[in-house]
Amino acid sequence: MPLKQSKSKKDIFVIMPFTGSPTRKKEQLTAFFEFLKKEIENEELQFKYNVFRSGEDFNITDQIIKDLYSSDIVIADLSGELPNANVMYELGVRLAISEKPVILIREKNIKNLQVFDIQTYYTYPYDPLNLPELFKHIIEKLKRFETGEEKFVSPVFKIIPKDMAAIQALQTQLSIQQQKEYVLKGASIIWNDVSAAFGPQGGGLSMQEEHGSVFLAKQGIKISSAKRNLSPLENQGAILMNEVANDMHEKFGDGSKTAIIIAFSIMNYIQQHIKKEHLITKVISGMKKAIETAISNIKKNTNMVVVDDSDILIKIARIAAKNDFIYEELNNVINKAKEGGVITIESGSTDKTSIETISNFQFDRGYISPQFNIEHSEEILLEGCYILLYTGKIGSKEDLLIFLEKVVQLKKPLLIIANEIEDTILQILIHNNSKKIINCVAVKSPLHLYSTTSYNDFFKDIAVFTGAKIIGFEKRISLNEVEISDLGKAERVTVNHEQTRIFCGKGDNSEIIKYTEWLLKNSASVNNLYKKEKIIERVGMLKGRLSIIKVGGRNSQEINNNKYYFESALKSFRAVIEDGFVPGGGISFLNARTGVKKLETSDSAESLGINAVLNALEQPLNALARNSNLDESDVLTRIENLPSSGFGLNAKSNVIENLYESGILDPTSVICGTLDIAFSHAKKFVETSTWLLKD
Repeated sequence: MPLKQSKSKKDIFVIMPFTGSPTRKKEQLTAFFEFLKKEIENEELQFKYNVFRSGEDFNITDQIIKDLYSSDIVIADLSGELPNANVMYELGVRLAISEKPVILIREKNIKNLQVFDIQTYYTYPYDPLNLPELFKHIIEKLKRFETGEEKFVSPVFKIIPKDMAAIQALQTQLSIQQQKEYVLKGASIIWNDVSAAFGPQGGGLSMQEEHGSVFLAKQGIKISSAKRNLSPLENQGAILMNEVANDMHEKFGDGSKTAIIIAFSIMNYIQQHIKKEHLITKVISGMKKAIETAISNIKKNTNMVVVDDSDILIKIARIAAKNDFIYEELNNVINKAKEGGVITIESGSTDKTSIETISNFQFDRGYISPQFNIEHSEEILLEGCYILLYTGKIGSKEDLLIFLEKVVQLKKPLLIIANEIEDTILQILIHNNSKKIINCVAVKSPLHLYSTTSYNDFFKDIAVFTGAKIIGFEKRISLNEVEISDLGKAERVTVNHEQTRIFCGKGDNSEIIKYTEWLLKNSASVNNLYKKEKIIERVGMLKGRLSIIKVGGRNSQEINNNKYYFESALKSFRAVIEDGFVPGGGISFLNARTGVKKLETSDSAESLGINAVLNALEQPLNALARNSNLDESDVLTRIENLPSSGFGLNAKSNVIENLYESGILDPTSVICGTLDIAFSHAKKFVETSTWLLKD
């Protein structure tokens, strides 16, 4: 067996009251800290976390200040009608001396007073009687910090960068146009870095990770989020460009660089040509008309694809994948998607990328006690298994014994999935299992792992898959009233110390189809990409056809990069099936100018908005040409003189050719979404009259 790889370590410092709160005594608060420490330190995360706290005497010693400065993450519990003064003091020290993340939590209490110090950014309200929900929130936040999905922005250093604080005093003396010039300058820095990384010949931005290693960033979302030493107003421009990238990544998973290029081009053109007599509302009206016309033109020229047209689908996946390695791996599982299966992407733990096919419903919770494993095998096997779904707490010995008497008559194994089981109940189950009176295993529902929705959705999935009733949610009865008809069934269940797998659930097939169709329909309205992927993964397990690509790499950075491109390729593949495709390489934007040029207006301000969009539609192609060391105007002229709208620049070979034939294609939904998002953020810049930053 190979040695286990060590993880990088991080410190989490907890600041909280320990002498008591309106809802908890000192002993309960100490127990709360110990539970929190255990949950975080035992969770399988990218880093190994060490959770600790300050001493109970609340003296702000030299060591505490050092801990507040050096800790990678601080969790501050602001519970109480008015937060504890010492907690607020330590929080203030942390925010004043460090830009590293802070997670704020506070007990739900109707008597809590609004405190200005903690209203400036998000504080999570938790129920002290439902700690699993709090732990789930913190664990998921740590995961998002690890992947970079979420960034912590210090409310102090966001306003006053260390070396640029002096500029703050001059801000109120700047005119509107001067302020916009500063903001545009910050946006231009992002645009310049993104443009240089655009297309197959583009470069990248050298960035340094927190632990010191240097890597080359080529994704728009990473380039735009890099820390830069900017003035407060310049930083507003950089933030605006990062918001463009985040929106594209959130909704489409790809196209962030293109959206930044178009958004900045609109902003810059208007800033350079706007006059005092131009009404901002008219400028925006012109922009909107031009964007809507461009999107309409692109949709009219969309090519739809049937699922059997694998040639087109593979071409799309190849473009999004960015390299042949990722394309080949994705191609191995793409046929499964055509047969109604589901593909998901995960980070692997080795340098090799592997594909795992799952034909069962599984979740990451194992048996509550190893004493259930009386054979000491790798996993417990339950064949012809009955399944009890219980959303509450199993705590009555009498109710349990009445229920077990019914199950014993079946002479079949039993899987119990519950939110909570008291120790005395657990011992009864273990005893009956060890004496072989009833073959049973108990597992807890994965509250903190099933984080995309409420735990009721987890129970609903299992219920539909196995035909079980959900006791306590669908059917509000006591355990002693549960009948055999309320239980679910499966051909086979396997349980080990960390995972439960249910094979061939006996749920009604028509109900499974109806339920999965409902899930997919609802996923269309979910904007959060992570949540949408998790819903799709649930559908795959319910259908019994889920393929997981576990992305490998030599280090975490390579794994993250490869995973990003795998995800982009997969999302492009799905988008093409749903909405069709258009030629790539910036040509669809260029072709969309035809309709925009026909727009007529007698208002000069509206005309300015239209012209800004017309200019922006050329910029993706111009960026490709620049990075290929080609003359922009020459490339543009040659393409415009060609009779077919499908011809464009192949930036890999520096040849103008038929992009349909060479497979340089883009999903229509991504191209249209790029214009929509670019417009919304450019509009924000144009209509903002001043930026009031706090002192």
